Amino acid sequence: MSFPHHSGSRFNDRLLGYCPKGTRQTASGQSKKRHSKQLAGIVLASLTALSITAFPSFLPQSFAQYSAGDYGYYFEKGSDYYNKSQVTNAIEMFKKALPLATEDNIPAIYNNLGAAHIKRGLYYQNSLRNYNAALSDYRNALFYLDTAWPENVSKRPIHQRNYDVTVQNLDSVYSALNLNTKDKATHLSQAQQSRLKGNLQEAIVEYAQALKLDSKNAEAAKALGDLFNVVNLPLKSQKYYQLAGNLLGDEASDDLFIQQAAVAYKAGNVDKAVQLYNKALETNPQNTAALDQLEKIWLNEIKFNNASVLGHANLASVYQKKKMYEQALAQYQAAEHFAEMNRATPFDVKKQIRLNMGTLYQEKKQYQLADAAYNTVLQTDPNNLQALTYKASMLQEVGKGDEAGDLYQRILTADPNNAMAQQALFDLASAEQDPEKSAVALKNYADRFSGNPDIQARVGEEFHRRKDYDNAALFYQRALRLNPSLAAAYANLGAVYQAQGKAPESVEAYRQAVKLESGNATFKKLLADAEQNIGAESFQKAADLQQQGKHSEAVPYFTQALAQTPNDPDLLAAYGVTLQNLNRLDEAIARYQKAITFKPNEASYHYYLGTAYHQKGQLPLASQAYQKAVQLDPGQNDVRQALASLQQQEGGQALEQAIDAYNRKQYPQALIAVNKALARNKGDAMAHYYKGLILQAQKNPVGAKNSYKEATLINPDFADAYYALAVIMDEMKDVTGAKTAYRRFVELSGDRDDEFVQYAKERLTAISSP
Repeated sequence: MSFPHHSGSRFNDRLLGYCPKGTRQTASGQSKKRHSKQLAGIVLASLTALSITAFPSFLPQSFAQYSAGDYGYYFEKGSDYYNKSQVTNAIEMFKKALPLATEDNIPAIYNNLGAAHIKRGLYYQNSLRNYNAALSDYRNALFYLDTAWPENVSKRPIHQRNYDVTVQNLDSVYSALNLNTKDKATHLSQAQQSRLKGNLQEAIVEYAQALKLDSKNAEAAKALGDLFNVVNLPLKSQKYYQLAGNLLGDEASDDLFIQQAAVAYKAGNVDKAVQLYNKALETNPQNTAALDQLEKIWLNEIKFNNASVLGHANLASVYQKKKMYEQALAQYQAAEHFAEMNRATPFDVKKQIRLNMGTLYQEKKQYQLADAAYNTVLQTDPNNLQALTYKASMLQEVGKGDEAGDLYQRILTADPNNAMAQQALFDLASAEQDPEKSAVALKNYADRFSGNPDIQARVGEEFHRRKDYDNAALFYQRALRLNPSLAAAYANLGAVYQAQGKAPESVEAYRQAVKLESGNATFKKLLADAEQNIGAESFQKAADLQQQGKHSEAVPYFTQALAQTPNDPDLLAAYGVTLQNLNRLDEAIARYQKAITFKPNEASYHYYLGTAYHQKGQLPLASQAYQKAVQLDPGQNDVRQALASLQQQEGGQALEQAIDAYNRKQYPQALIAVNKALARNKGDAMAHYYKGLILQAQKNPVGAKNSYKEATLINPDFADAYYALAVIMDEMKDVTGAKTAYRRFVELSGDRDDEFVQYAKERLTAISSP
């Protein structure tokens, strides 16, 4: 177990950067040689802006007066090349002048480099139509005139005009190349391509453009930090690394802090570098690069000032983190030695060194020495919270929980919001071996901080871990009463309710968690699972009641299940069955239809729909549904039987319509209806009989005879059909046929004695006489 001890950043307050004699720190963080001659005659390039062109001109001055290798020599030679339109040579000269420029001359050389790139870009654009080459030059111009422009240095009008022209020219080339300058992705892609080709200044410009379009783009900010570091502009690099760190927040990596620290150190800001290296260690205590760099920094401090208390103390801290305990102890002892020798050393520094030595002894498990170190501080400062914290942690480590608890209580009396002491008391309560005593300790702990929602939630989590769901729910609820925005507490409460079998309460708690953190995928998954579970349980209960014929009792469970999973086709169809059994046919049909929209090829849904229409008397719709079911599953005999029954029923309805029309002497309508009946059921003898009557009424004796005959073939005992057949054949002078039909009618009539039987007998006698 590791313990907090001072970091290097605690001891760097008075550290200064060092610079070799004869040099000075510039705005870019580089050491620049002073120039032997004043360059009073060198002025900034002037500009006449015409559309997208820029023409710098320089005051005449001979570069011969400067020594080869001086800033002025290269500057004036570049100016001369520029005026002769040898722009590439001019750019080379200005680049050679750049590392030799003083801080005051940086704007001038940047401006002239920008102007030279503009001029060459115009040549590529207008004369050669080489838009890619022009794009490269305009990007480089923008690099000097804007992206790399020194911080806190205002642009003079001449600089601003050159910048404006660069932007116009760059936009025109972007347009010629069909590049969308309003699209962040375009700039990022262009930046990456330039970076791969080694065109770092151009990549910087493109990343900067992307960042202007999206000020929260950490990727672009980080890339700018990297690239400005490579081109040796550490202050710019620092700026963008800092921005990247701010944008990433807690997601910032220790590697980012390492890069920031390296740039700060290059810029001569040692204190900032130390702070960033320590921040990297806070993010990743195992980051050896940070420890190595801090070791070099403090060794360098001691090299220049062997009596540096801060140097020895911070180096000891680094060695302690590296587990180099003997070296750490030697450095702490050296720090104490020099602190005693230097009466100006603050007493707080001496106490801090002694406390850190205590943590070192504690890590080495030399508890008596650690205790002595902590007590040394407490003797002079009894309420020193750091000493109390370290000693309490040591007592806790050696198993003296009660004594440690007393010290943590002292700390909290002085500092009620001390998070470390709060956590330590919680750990002590949780570590109690007796479950009942531990539960009491946890409750007492929660009661002590009854107004702290985080602590209530923490106690809830511990009871939850122990599967003490009642107490877990109690403390989660306490936490949420104090702070209703604790999404995690709602999610945990949902899990507790789920474990307690309180499905609706569980779903509601998860919903609150998702409402508070709508982007949390874990919470969404928990809610979906809970809804599915509650829906499944309700569905099962509804199905059980349905099987028992308790359809009214099943309805609320179906409703509850559908509230969770409203688009489950099986659930919709099952609910439809219950509604149909309750004669709520329209509702049942609606459920079947919705189920079919989600699962259109399920034959059973179409069958259920057909039965509902059938039951409602909407036979054509029923027939359509049955036929679809048969089409999807031809092997279902139940569906085929239902369809056959329906067709018979449809035929019967049509026959009734035909009879009614016949009786009203609406023979055409009657014929249509009877044909419809026969289409449904060709084996309906009664339908054939009535068709004969209708045809006979329409003066179609042949058709009538055929229909009557078909009726007798289907039903050989159909007496009325024989009578009608005998009469029509008698009229058609078909004596043999008439005699046969009359005889069969008389036979079937038996004891019947009415006018039809008397007539048949009379006709038999008449047509049988010679």
